[in-house]
Amino acid sequence: MLTMAAPYTSQEFAREMAALGLTPGDGPFAVATSGGPDSMALALLFAGWGKATYLIFDHGLRNGSAAEARQVGQWLENKGHSHKILTWQGAKPTSDIQAQARAARYQALEGWCRSNGVTALLLGHTHDDQAETFLMRLLRGSGVDGLAAMAAVAPPVTGNNGPKLVRPLLGVAKARLKEFLKAEGQDYITDPSNENPAFLRVQVRRLLAASDIEGFNADTLVKTASRMARVKGVLDSLTREVLKNSLQVFDEGYGRLDTPGLLAAPEEIGLRALSKALVAFGGGRYPPRLEKLERLYQALKEKDFSGATLAGCQIFPDHDGFIYFCREASKISQTLSLNPGERAIWDRRFEVSLKEGGTPGEVRALGEGGWTSLVQNHPGLKQTPIPFPVKVGLPALFTSGGVVEVPHLHFPASNGHLAISDPVAAKLL
Repeated sequence: MLTMAAPYTSQEFAREMAALGLTPGDGPFAVATSGGPDSMALALLFAGWGKATYLIFDHGLRNGSAAEARQVGQWLENKGHSHKILTWQGAKPTSDIQAQARAARYQALEGWCRSNGVTALLLGHTHDDQAETFLMRLLRGSGVDGLAAMAAVAPPVTGNNGPKLVRPLLGVAKARLKEFLKAEGQDYITDPSNENPAFLRVQVRRLLAASDIEGFNADTLVKTASRMARVKGVLDSLTREVLKNSLQVFDEGYGRLDTPGLLAAPEEIGLRALSKALVAFGGGRYPPRLEKLERLYQALKEKDFSGATLAGCQIFPDHDGFIYFCREASKISQTLSLNPGERAIWDRRFEVSLKEGGTPGEVRALGEGGWTSLVQNHPGLKQTPIPFPVKVGLPALFTSGGVVEVPHLHFPASNGHLAISDPVAAKLL
């Protein structure tokens, strides 16, 4: 006999928010609202708890997505809640669509939150999503970090100076949220891609639903993910200690490694520390594949190590006997137009802003050409004690006349308008 799920309640939601250490006064908050049952339930539950701006992301991947976004906005407006529709601009991908859409969604949501001072972005991931994520990562051969699945509170995906991500529904079954919406008389959007068997998540969802193997269910998978999260917490703590003692981080976005200190740690901790350094200095979203990471780790043990590149990061020895990590300049492609008063993230590594009174221009990597032209007119800059591979990857402000500002090189020496903050240390520690 089929047992109906009990509706999730606002009282349970309030208890969960308290358990996450949040109060209504901790905002400003934003709630990601796709219009699906999970996010619509989250929107209504949050509205009964506190105030937020509801963010709707129109991916534009299929006909009707814009109309659906407007429909969700109308539902929210009817209940007196402010909302903002964010759209994915530019050409859309033809492969790895879900992953790229996810990246674009986080970029848009977190970018809006940064620009508007939002401290916490709430997401509607559920118990079902957690189980599916765990199984997908297991099938892909993930280690402890991947199998820890999603955290209830996590740092932003696109940079450390953005909103923290809060998932208060990770312990709630989707069926209970649908019953909550039914009780509230609230409709929701059904995304046809959630039934497309071409996507791994849909395959995994169907596998879980059809399984009659004892123990192979969402509850067991989520419990295992929780246990992996505990292990991850211990490993992260040990990794931070190794990084603190063996890696010096510079404001210019590079690091100097005491290799013996790294190699003296247990290999698993050393590998994790190396991975975190590569992600931070390389500006990547994800760590390198374990096989490549292990090869680099072994290479660092060799006395004749001459350098390597991995995960967008350049690793090279210097005359002082240390190993340096910096962004691989040839991989930097972003050109960012910046006007006075604007602030943005450049190359996923630096927050840049142009002060009032500054000249509009483009922020891009200094490059070898920019460096050459700069020292021709200002030869004293050659004495700057920054490794050359770092210099050519520094953010610089260009106008039609060429390079006008490189703050990390203290150029110009005064009256500069381009301000830069470096989130690398936060990523590591």
